[in-house]
Amino acid sequence: DAESWVKHIISFSKTTGLMSIVGYIIGLGDRHPLNIMIQRSTGKVIHVDFGDCFEVTRERVQFAETVPFRLTRMMISVLGPPSIDGSFRKTCESTFKVIREHRERSEE
Repeated sequence: DAESWVKHIISFSKTTGLMSIVGYIIGLGDRHPLNIMIQRSTGKVIHVDFGDCFEVTRERVQFAETVPFRLTRMMISVLGPPSIDGSFRKTCESTFKVIREHRERSEE
């Protein structure tokens, strides 16, 4: 039904935003549909295959990842009518804000 669809889209948008920013910060490359699972009952995104963490992809001789963050048209189309300007953007911004506020604590 429509209500369930909206809940799933919002959940997908929020978890995608969160995982996108965290993945960008830790240097997680190699993100494509085969490395992302979606929980059917909630729409939440779960990332799998962390073999290319911590900027390992930049060091690869063959198929080096040159883009630190990639948001494909396929991912954007699943974000629903607000596209990137809805829950996805708000979640990305608040995730960055929380990480910036707490970065000094990790340096101690």
